[in-house]
Parts: sequence; structure tokens; C-alpha cells
Amino acid sequence: NEASLELSIVIDSCMSKASLTLPSRHSTAAQVSAFTGRRGDFRRKSTFAPPHRSRRAPATAAMGGKMNDTGPVVKDLVLIGGGHSHVYVLKMLGMNKLPGVRVTLVAKEVNTPYSGMLPGHIAGHYTWDECHVDLRPLCTFAGHRLIHDEAVSIDLENKRVILKGRPSISYDALSIDIGITPAKAVQGASDFTTPVKPIYGFGERWEAILDRVLTTSTQTRVAVVGGGAGGVELALAMQHRLQAELEKAGQSADRADFKLITRGTLMPTHASSIRKTFLDIFHDRGIEVIEGDGVESVLKGELVLSSGRKVPADECIWCTQAAPQGWPGDAGLETDDGFIKVSPTMESTSHPGVFRRRR
Repeated sequence: NEASLELSIVIDSCMSKASLTLPSRHSTAAQVSAFTGRRGDFRRKSTFAPPHRSRRAPATAAMGGKMNDTGPVVKDLVLIGGGHSHVYVLKMLGMNKLPGVRVTLVAKEVNTPYSGMLPGHIAGHYTWDECHVDLRPLCTFAGHRLIHDEAVSIDLENKRVILKGRPSISYDALSIDIGITPAKAVQGASDFTTPVKPIYGFGERWEAILDRVLTTSTQTRVAVVGGGAGGVELALAMQHRLQAELEKAGQSADRADFKLITRGTLMPTHASSIRKTFLDIFHDRGIEVIEGDGVESVLKGELVLSSGRKVPADECIWCTQAAPQGWPGDAGLETDDGFIKVSPTMESTSHPGVFRRRR
């Protein structure tokens, strides 16, 4: 992933230079350097395969990997969030250890989903374990600290990360990869839809939908709201899985009726030939596509569209554009359209030493 590679290069470069020029983590001159170009160090063809574990294995409130003896800790690098970019950074910094640098991961969930495999998981092609990375063995391998908690704010003046359930922790350099949240400005969407974002919990939300459908005997009307690539993939994957599960249960596969609703055109950022291909696929699969008619409000069992049309829906999957989390901006970081505003090196434009992955 290009963004992950760039983020790992920038963080490594910053921490390398910082640890060499600042012998003490209490130095008042502490600043993270700009990009120094050590790109070659990280282009190794290696993968970290998602480890297999029991889905219901308990997780403690905080865990720490075995710290390698690389001398006294002079700099603290803190990563907030266990997203794709940070998984890559954790592995690279485990393979290319920086003397004197302690790496700490703060993660709300210790099993991070790989979003590229989500439609395959929904369709039944991959198990839950196969599309999640367990952060615990990764941090143990790399010798990093792992704190199982949620970051809720940052004390930018004193360089401390504020945690929800534990004492705050200090940092010298900070990277934020916390994902996005549902943008549910539509009336009733928060109450009567199943959001795809945040992605780490969607697998369980989908399993709940499956249980509801399979324990009834009536026609189930499913509406997927959102005509981007994500909505298209999920609509097809859900229909495939539901039909397979219904047939396995000895029921008619036609008992699940699907519609996809989008305010604009289907897959608007893709070539017209791709759009046509998927429109043909939806037609052949019996999925109605409603274009140019967005959802204005959501009621229990019904969607009201801009045209006034009312679409019955027993299950509504919300896959529209998501929004950034608000707490980084509330903490004082400069933002752009809600996202942390960064320079070309992904460093905050208002607070040196704070980074986020590219959008």
C-alpha cells in the first residue's frame, strides 16, 4: 500500500534523525525532522500473514510485547490506531529497529480487519480469522508496546495522548490512523440502518443481519444505500451469501430481495464501460438499481427518497461517504474538511511531530 510505505518511511526518517540529535527525550528542542529520503530501507518483499486465533479469545485491557534491549529509551513514538498503514509501520520498525526509540501502539481493537477482504468475508469466501490481523503477535515479534484502549484526545502542549480508560501516555512523535465514522446526516439513518463504517465492527453487524433473515420465513427486503465501488461490492457479496445460506437452510433463495440506491450514478468515478458492466450484472442478478434519487429520510421498514418514492426495506446497509472523527480537530490540530491537515510529508501543518496517513 503506497500510503503505508510512505508513512513508514517518513516516521522512520523522523525518529532516526531525532534520536541522533536529541540525546534526551526531555530536551526542550525536541522536533521531528522532515523527510530525509531513506526509501530504500523499506522496499523488502515480505508479508505479515494474518495469524489464526479463536474469534472469542479474551483480550486484556493492556498488553506489551517483549521489549528488545536496544539501550535506554530516549524517544517515544506512539501510533494511534491499528489500521493498514500502522500494521506495515509496526512490521518495518520491527525489522529495522531504531536504537533508543520505544514504539507504542494504542488500539481500540486488537484484531484489525483488512478492508480489501471484507466483501469476500461477507460473501463467505474468507473466514473471520483470514481477513483480520491480530496485533498482539505482531507487536510481540517487533518488540513494541501494545495498549488496548481508545485514544480520545491529545494534549498537544504537553505531548500526551489522552486515553479513555487508562492514564495518558507521552510521545515525542505521534502518528494517527483511526479511520472514519459514518456520515449520517440523513434523518433516521442512525436509528434504522446498519453502517459499514467503522469497518472493524461490520462483520458482527452482518452476522446479526444473517441471523435475523434466517430466523424468519417472510420475504426480506434489503436496501444498500451508496453507489460507489464499496456499495456495489457489498450488495453483490451480500446477495450471494444470503442466497447460499437460504438454500443451505432448505429455503427459497428468492426470499431475499435486493435494491441499491444512489444519489448520483452508479460508480461515478469509474469508466462508463465499467459502469455498464456492473449495471448488466445487477440486472442479471435481479438487483434493482435506483440512480439519481438519494435517501432523504429513513423510517422503520422504509426509505423515503428525494423524488418522494418510498422504498420498503427490512434491512438497510448504509455505505455512503463517511466522515472523519472529530476529536483530533477538537484537540487543536489544524484540519481541512474535518481531516488533519498535513504537509507533503504527512506531518501536521500546525503541530510538528504529529502525522497522519494520506486520505
